Amino acid sequence: MVFCAGMKKAGWLGWVAIVLAGAGTAAAAPVRARHSEAELTAEQAAIRAGETVWLALAIRLDPGWHTYWLNPGDSGMAPRLAWSLPEGFSAGALAAPPPARFESEGLVSLGYGERVVFLVPITAPAGWGGGPATVGLKATWLVCSDLCLPESATFSLELNGAAAAAPEGLFAEARARLPLPPDGWTLRALRRGREVHVSVEPPAGSGAESPMVFFPARADEFTYDTATVPQQGPALRLQISPLAETFPEKLMGVLVAHGTALALDIPIETPVEAEGVVP
Repeated sequence: MVFCAGMKKAGWLGWVAIVLAGAGTAAAAPVRARHSEAELTAEQAAIRAGETVWLALAIRLDPGWHTYWLNPGDSGMAPRLAWSLPEGFSAGALAAPPPARFESEGLVSLGYGERVVFLVPITAPAGWGGGPATVGLKATWLVCSDLCLPESATFSLELNGAAAAAPEGLFAEARARLPLPPDGWTLRALRRGREVHVSVEPPAGSGAESPMVFFPARADEFTYDTATVPQQGPALRLQISPLAETFPEKLMGVLVAHGTALALDIPIETPVEAEGVVP
């Protein structure tokens, strides 16, 4: 069964839920799917009451294939994680590096080629009595080239047991690629008609000025043709998507400026003279 790259989300999300390719089982070992390979690794093999252990989900893509970011863009599907955890344990949000831009048949998608490593924190409850703790995960992701296919892997990873050690440098490298909080940066998002103008002033000693791009955290807020195309200068101009039902109150996503990826969650200010202009 094949899937055309130009299909819109609504047409294939239901199909993804029914047809899954390449499922497998592994304990901290690679699982091979049709066009990718996935591996789940714990940063440390032991966990105690109240502690957090980070897991890495690494997906390696076959040449010419890509997968998707947390906001996949005009088409695609974000990774889906279904956890099976010991009682009282919890899994945190998926941490992802900034994506790349892919364009096909007029649609812009956000994702990764070659390889991506996602990080997830797993926390044991404060009153946990200890002992072996089995972490189960079914991960599902979409891979695309000339066509798109959903792939999945099932993992069972035992903490406080004989779990394999993490490959050297895996977690340090993955953390180095994550967006940073904008500490020391001066950022302001201002509403201008159907646009948001973002002024960016880096802290002293930042890298040389380079074109800026913005990857929105939420779908259908900004046009990807303005947000994800590099713009030169001290300010970024973002156009509101025609699919946006309301004007966003916050600018949320990843800004790449001066060679640094920043995690943004800042208010969008409305000048007094502009109030009521944009629905």
